[in-house]
Amino acid sequence: MSRLLAWLCASRVRQALLLLAVCAAVYLPGLGSTGLSMSEGHRVIPAWEMLDDARDGEPHWMVPRMFGTAYLRKPPGVMWAIAGSSAVFGQTEFAARLPSALAATLLALAVWYFSTRWFGSPWGMAAGLPQALLPVIWPSARSAEIESLHIFATGVAALLAVACVLRTGRGSRSIGSALPFAVAAMILVKEPSGFP
Repeated sequence: MSRLLAWLCASRVRQALLLLAVCAAVYLPGLGSTGLSMSEGHRVIPAWEMLDDARDGEPHWMVPRMFGTAYLRKPPGVMWAIAGSSAVFGQTEFAARLPSALAATLLALAVWYFSTRWFGSPWGMAAGLPQALLPVIWPSARSAEIESLHIFATGVAALLAVACVLRTGRGSRSIGSALPFAVAAMILVKEPSGFP
């Protein structure tokens, strides 16, 4: 077991690939196997209408619409992500839920990256794997809802804020300059009410 751990810790590429494989195994199977439920339609319908309007030459990217009427209850960040995914993979439940799965995966990679940067190789995996396997994340990472993208933006903003306080290592200035973008993403996904 110690040889396997030493082999894994010797390469950050191997660690990232293992983390990606774990996230894929947790978040992707059956992602599009069920129809939309609960409030997923409130995110997906406006996203698909944006996509349909753009294809018809009438882009409404700034003002999401649901059944032809402006839908302003939530910011358009999640709808943009769903529309982008649906443009690539088609207007399916899988495409609608994929941005949430990717957000959860990217958060696990961010936790691994920063933990490795701060504490070293084995501790990065000790933080990244539990983040990927955290059961409370699974429902939001497998639905076309706001929460997964908001958790991702909030988590990255928190990691960047800690990195700014620590100011250690190469590239700490560029990491600090990314903090406003993470905060903007938080607001774009869940409006200012998600900021606290």
